[in-house]
Amino acid sequence: MSEQGWRQWGLRILVALLLVGALAADSSVWAQLPGDVNCDGSVDRQDLLAAAQRLFAGGASACGFADQNFDLVLSAADFPALAGLVAAPPALGPEVTYLGLAAADGSPLSRTATIAGVPVYARPAGQGFKLVIEARPGAAGVSVGQTIFASDPRDPTVRPDLWILVSRPLGDGSPAVCDGGVPAVHPPDLRPLRRITDAMNDLSCNFAVATAPAFACTSDRFGRATFVNDATQVQFCLQVTRQLIFSDGETLVTVAVRDRAGNLGPLTQIRLRVGPGPSEPTPTATPSPSATLVRVSPSRTRTPTATWPPSPTATGTPPATPTRTHTLPPSPTPTHSIVIPTATATRTMGVGSATVTASPTGSVSLLTATAAATASLATTVPTRTPTATLPVATTARPLTPTSTPSRTRTRSATPVATPTRSATATPTRTATHSPTAPPGPVIRYFGLTRSDDTLLDPVGTTPQGVPIFVRPQGFGFNIVVEAARGPSGNEVGSDTFVPSLVAMPDLQIVASRPLGDGSDAACDNSGPSAGGVPALDPPSYLPTETNIRIMNDFGCRFVDGAGTPRGRGSQEACTRVPPELDFRFVGVDTSVQFCAPVTRILEFPPGDTVLTVRVLDQAAADAPPGSGVPGPTAQIVVRVGSGGSPTATPSPTATATRSRTPTRTATLPATVGSPSPTSGTGGNSPKPTRTTVPASPTRTPSRTPSSTPTESPGPTVTFFGVARADGSLLQPDNVSAGGVPIYSRPLGAGFLLVVEAKPGPSGAAVGLSTFQADLSGLPDLQVVASRALGNGSEDVCDYRPPTAGGVPATDPPRFDDVAAVNDLSCRFRDGADEPRGRGLADACVLFGTGAFGFVRAESTVQFCAFVDRAWEFPPGDTLMSVRVRDTNGATSSVAQLIVRVTG
Repeated sequence: MSEQGWRQWGLRILVALLLVGALAADSSVWAQLPGDVNCDGSVDRQDLLAAAQRLFAGGASACGFADQNFDLVLSAADFPALAGLVAAPPALGPEVTYLGLAAADGSPLSRTATIAGVPVYARPAGQGFKLVIEARPGAAGVSVGQTIFASDPRDPTVRPDLWILVSRPLGDGSPAVCDGGVPAVHPPDLRPLRRITDAMNDLSCNFAVATAPAFACTSDRFGRATFVNDATQVQFCLQVTRQLIFSDGETLVTVAVRDRAGNLGPLTQIRLRVGPGPSEPTPTATPSPSATLVRVSPSRTRTPTATWPPSPTATGTPPATPTRTHTLPPSPTPTHSIVIPTATATRTMGVGSATVTASPTGSVSLLTATAAATASLATTVPTRTPTATLPVATTARPLTPTSTPSRTRTRSATPVATPTRSATATPTRTATHSPTAPPGPVIRYFGLTRSDDTLLDPVGTTPQGVPIFVRPQGFGFNIVVEAARGPSGNEVGSDTFVPSLVAMPDLQIVASRPLGDGSDAACDNSGPSAGGVPALDPPSYLPTETNIRIMNDFGCRFVDGAGTPRGRGSQEACTRVPPELDFRFVGVDTSVQFCAPVTRILEFPPGDTVLTVRVLDQAAADAPPGSGVPGPTAQIVVRVGSGGSPTATPSPTATATRSRTPTRTATLPATVGSPSPTSGTGGNSPKPTRTTVPASPTRTPSRTPSSTPTESPGPTVTFFGVARADGSLLQPDNVSAGGVPIYSRPLGAGFLLVVEAKPGPSGAAVGLSTFQADLSGLPDLQVVASRALGNGSEDVCDYRPPTAGGVPATDPPRFDDVAAVNDLSCRFRDGADEPRGRGLADACVLFGTGAFGFVRAESTVQFCAFVDRAWEFPPGDTLMSVRVRDTNGATSSVAQLIVRVTG
């Protein structure tokens, strides 16, 4: 169409606008299709009118965007794209045959209601079930795509075949791709924007794909594996764990699937409600069978609106009991609205009684307590009787509580559904009960866990009896505090942050040395200006402005499963307790658990840092924040590296459920690890000494030669490490006995392997090839794995779908198998998907500045491989060995790392 034709077309629209008037803008439909400018759930001529109104009359869109060519400017250039959508034929892509939930055993769950054509599923907890998507070919007749991760940091249009978005964050909502939680995209938005593509990849990479009923994650009523819908061709299945837990309230899940030709199918949605309360919120909710698929086909009938999301209100039993409320930092409120009745969530915990002993100084002398009575909780679950010995936490210096009044409160609460347990823990020492002990909550556990949430044992104690936990580096672990009701019997407070900074939170924890950069800003735990926590030595609980800021700054790092600064209930525990290694509290009668991940922002300095903690009980509903009754203090020492001031004495041997191998120290080779400060790209180099921990129960490679053997005339491997899917570097969690860095990953796929090299003593350039197509010899990059990756296929360089395969094992490491070396090395590709190394302009590592570059400033070439499901790493430890050849044919020394898959 000529330019004059477009102008006449626009004028006709404007005339039509004058006749029909302003368009209504109160749509309550959640899912927005591309081109649905007025958000009525369909793409038609009314969207052209709405777009013209915005352009010519300055009107506002109901909820959508009219920028259809994605140039971030609303202009006449958007109309051809929009007109094409209006006139476009129906979606040709795959049809979703089932979108719903299944129980942990694979049996499909029934939906509880249907609202505006969208099925509603209700669950008491946000984890422990499966999210299932099934699809078949659409009108185009092309097979359903199976790619669950596809990303190019420079091109947001590169996406997986499974397009899935959630309206509320999952887990911690981390924006890191395929690592941690998943951020929300609300309202659903399919535009090719970086944040949207990353969110899709972040969730879809966690799904498993099945193309045959025998491999489905769902089962029929006889327990046999099968698809939910008989017409299904491909099933995508996600086991919802604590890492991807759905928060309390309602989350909208929006799904579309592409075929192998790139055709996108129609959008399909479900609503998932988590928490107690009635499952049918409105009289119009119509129950229906779970296997019947309902797609988003919104009606044009307008529906009264209500603000989303509803704010849960903590209530007790009976209702007359006062409740305590704190205002948390406000979160952005979506501009959409939908009819969702406000639900009242009840968050309560039933707690049994226990005998607690404390010293006259008011400090906890032991964390291992003998339960005086079984914690009686409301549910019918087989009773387990675990036996556990917990670390001992004591106070190194006597502390006098600032307030020890005796208060009596009566609270009634409805117990949550938690297994009934009885346990006997053997105390490691005896303390004498003193009537002067603070009546507030008692610390049941105070210690550390690894990054995979498994408990760490203290290596000994100080002369004062304070447990000492040793870590090779000052980050990459978690701090855990558990508290139970004290002698007063009042409920344990759960707030870890008071936004107004007028009082201390319920969790009051301080460090004897600054953490991170020791920033004075309160709760600066995220964003580009994130900082650490100042020291408070000796500990003081006087309500001064400085003390209040420090305790809020440290306390706000302790968050629940939804990332809110609060304690956790039993269903979202952050500790994996033996022998089953399931997620539950460490202490038998624990009421509230507090968990804080220690990242680079909160990094502990080398040497010994003493942590001191106490917890308040819940104050009256009308009482100001921080007015609860405190309990006794507890302490631990976090020792980073090999030195420190306190002298460790061996821990007493007592009844325990786990045994640990004595730790050994090893020096980390200089050529392997994180970026050095002199690289010019940011980051910190690893500490010179590391303390090893026992490897996982799965087989660890028997040979772990040093990654920097004797000097080689060939090139030098300057970096060998792991990065997230978005290119940001990961730090090793530990080192093996042979000094090999260990990188822990929750999944065996969804990350990058990165190798960098520079010329050696000869000065010859580093070779660039990663594949010899005729298999006549080895490429310049030579990589082998100690265990089979993926299906261990013997086919060489079979990394492309639909016949993508894995890589066979090479153990012990050697480079004489030409086929095996080429099979793995060929997966290292440059930006044009060629089997070659990368220059600086094509680097794959992303730094905090937003720039891509080399990890080491001296590197001249970088090799990058994205690990996808076709060659995913198996659970346990896999030793990776690499060497590089220069243009003269000389090879470098061998560098190594271990990839430990914990999931």
